[in-house]
Amino acid sequence: MKQKLFSILLFTCPFLSQGQKYSSINMVPGSPVFTFNHTSASDMVKDTAFIRKNTKIYLDFFNDAIRQNKLEDAAITPLLLRSLAQANVILGNFTEAEKAYTIYTKKQPVAPFLNLPYAIFFSVTTGKENSYSKAILKETGTWGYDIKKNYKFLYRKDLPYNPNSIFIFKSSDTLSFRKAVDMRIPFFTKSEKKLTMTEFSEIVRAYSNNIIADATADNLYAAAPEVEKQVQAEIEKWRSVWEEMLYKPQKNEKLFPVIACNFQRFDKSVFSNNQLWKNPNEIENNKIDDDKNGITDDIFGFQFNILDRHKKEPIALHKTELDSISIYKYLQENFRHHPEDGSIEYLINTWFDHGTMAVELMLKNNPTVKIMGLEHNQYDGIYEYIQEQFTNDVLHNQHLVDSIITAFTYSISEMTTYCKTQNVRVVEINVTTGLSEQDMFMKGCGNDSLEAMAFPRKCYKKFIDGATNAYKKSPNTLFVCGAANDNQNVDINPSPYNAIHLPNVLIVGALDKDLHKASYSNYGKGVDVFAPAHFELKNKLTLLIYMAYPYQSSGTSAAAPVVANLAIQLFSLNPNLTASKVKELIIKGSDKEIYEKGINIINPKRVVSLVIK
Repeated sequence: MKQKLFSILLFTCPFLSQGQKYSSINMVPGSPVFTFNHTSASDMVKDTAFIRKNTKIYLDFFNDAIRQNKLEDAAITPLLLRSLAQANVILGNFTEAEKAYTIYTKKQPVAPFLNLPYAIFFSVTTGKENSYSKAILKETGTWGYDIKKNYKFLYRKDLPYNPNSIFIFKSSDTLSFRKAVDMRIPFFTKSEKKLTMTEFSEIVRAYSNNIIADATADNLYAAAPEVEKQVQAEIEKWRSVWEEMLYKPQKNEKLFPVIACNFQRFDKSVFSNNQLWKNPNEIENNKIDDDKNGITDDIFGFQFNILDRHKKEPIALHKTELDSISIYKYLQENFRHHPEDGSIEYLINTWFDHGTMAVELMLKNNPTVKIMGLEHNQYDGIYEYIQEQFTNDVLHNQHLVDSIITAFTYSISEMTTYCKTQNVRVVEINVTTGLSEQDMFMKGCGNDSLEAMAFPRKCYKKFIDGATNAYKKSPNTLFVCGAANDNQNVDINPSPYNAIHLPNVLIVGALDKDLHKASYSNYGKGVDVFAPAHFELKNKLTLLIYMAYPYQSSGTSAAAPVVANLAIQLFSLNPNLTASKVKELIIKGSDKEIYEKGINIINPKRVVSLVIK
């Protein structure tokens, strides 16, 4: 007990001893390799004896590596911390598991919805509550309306497969169990039947999730009636409050056409043709660059080729259009490096779902808007690919990283220029880029500590300066950016999501349905306004982070298009407004959050009254 607790507490303080340290648990001498003969991940996860035996080996080695100070600080990732908690769940060390999970959530803040199953499980296993049904009622009451509603839907038998939900691993549902585990853990395609420590951690995750799901799922129904009563009352209350804040145009009111853009691909098949922008200077599918802008057949907008980031091509606005060899080559590489992301089909679905959600929220009740799509193929994990090309030459490595910064700033500049040329008035941006200063702290890019610190700061500044100049190129376009979902004060911890402050850039945080700041949303003076982020959608989604119910939006990625929707409405009422004036009006017409200082809550009706008075 003391040894395990000591290893957990080490994560909260600096390492005390010196010696050889390793950047990965797999690189520590003696790191175990787990040999298996199972034909699928789901078969392995059902082999209890195999799992428990190897989880003990996994946990003991992990604890020894920490106790002996064998790992670099950067190697103690949030995912490793979570796997420590999950391994203790498997072995029945519930107190240690709860402590480890608490440290994990401090290092990587978790949305309440994702933390809820663990909170319920630990509440009972550590003796705080004597039944799961009581724990469920207590926790859902703590987290509020959205969590209560989503939590209930997690257990519906007809709920489509959602790999982000641990409850889908319930072993009594064999089909969903196999589908989830095999999709998320594709190591069984390897010819060599061995798993490293990090690969085995995926098995640990699946098995521990199954334990929690089996323990808690059947108890939901005992708590559901009371939860449902609270949910329905709050649904009606929120609907009436938000509907009262919306402006509804009069029948004879003149509305002017507005061109808007989403900086992400979306599925055009779910929207009507009269809602889609079409390039008036391009003839469809004639394979000729009619308007001589360097892009052939950019009817609906353009995207950058995912492997040649200087090559522009027509944007893919339907999954069947993703037939480029380069795109599939990228997806296969991403699948190899990030098997937790799921299958190639899953990746394609999520690419489109995120943008489709945003466009639906932008178009709602805006009959004169036309939507354009621009995509610079942003993706996470880019540095893992670059580091495979690293050598012992620091200058070579720095050049590789710098080339990506250059590509990103170039792509944003080209997109904003395109918006200016086409007179786009509102752009909604869910993801500015996956690049942050922290991402650039990579081994191999500096000869000493001073150079290693200076290089990423130089790169980060280059990106921020480049993106700032790009937004300045289209001053009469309002760029509405999500503030991101890290529960961080952006004044202290800025990122590319929220570090650019210009008269035509509006940074948006997220509200829950009680119109108070969502627990996950970034905040601070750098976040201009907040908007509701939880709406039922017409278009069914495959997956959104922090979302359990497939017809509901969430996150600052949903709040930003809600604000973009209001900006579109203002431009449709008065096309002579400037982007900076629309930003000013949206902030001026906002309400103040009564529980937290500095939070402006959009009030559409009041903002519109400032335009038409």
